[in-house]
Amino acid sequence: MLTLGLLVYCWRKSSLWHCVFNVDKTGIAALSDAESEVCLVEFSRHPIVTPIVCVIFLRETQTGENRWVWVWQDMLSDTEYRTLCRILLQRKLS
Repeated sequence: MLTLGLLVYCWRKSSLWHCVFNVDKTGIAALSDAESEVCLVEFSRHPIVTPIVCVIFLRETQTGENRWVWVWQDMLSDTEYRTLCRILLQRKLS
């Protein structure tokens, strides 16, 4: 019973989690989630873009801490995922 309760708790926690990722035309990005304040980040490497997943490599501008953001295709609508892929691929070319 305890295991079932733990699984339900983890499922509930993961279904409520969200992340907000904004990129402007100059390449400055902001990343925030429900529990932390907005932090400015920059791209540390070229992203990996596939039909199933996008991996975005970021570095916090203040602390230098590296972060990986994994965006799976089913986390967004089809239009949102295609738009994200286009933005990341355009960023990759520049």
